[in-house]
Amino acid sequence: MTVSVFVRNREKPMILFAFFSVPMLFLSGISWPGSGIPVFWKYVSYLFPSTFGINGFVRINNLSADLADVKFEYHALWLQTGIYFVTTCFVYRGQILMSRLRTIKKYQEMKAKLAKESFANNGDVQ
Repeated sequence: MTVSVFVRNREKPMILFAFFSVPMLFLSGISWPGSGIPVFWKYVSYLFPSTFGINGFVRINNLSADLADVKFEYHALWLQTGIYFVTTCFVYRGQILMSRLRTIKKYQEMKAKLAKESFANNGDVQ
């Protein structure tokens, strides 16, 4: 939802999802060895919840880990939840303010146009 400010129509999210799904899978370290991923890309992968979610799920499902064993992933996902919640609030607040400003501007333009037409009509009657 934070990135939704860059999406202008309904079709783009599916295209972006298809484009980014394979790189995100590789960056998560599941289909590609984590030791083979450069440090820069490892830090970039921490921006996406899929990295922690996939690693935690695989450890729980395949390695019979419990919640204490995936504490790092669990806390990282909650941290991302908080950060993305705050950024989404800022993004949506900005979108609401911009929408309000556009609406006020259109309202003032319509009001001026009606006043102008009303003045023109009243001048013809007299």
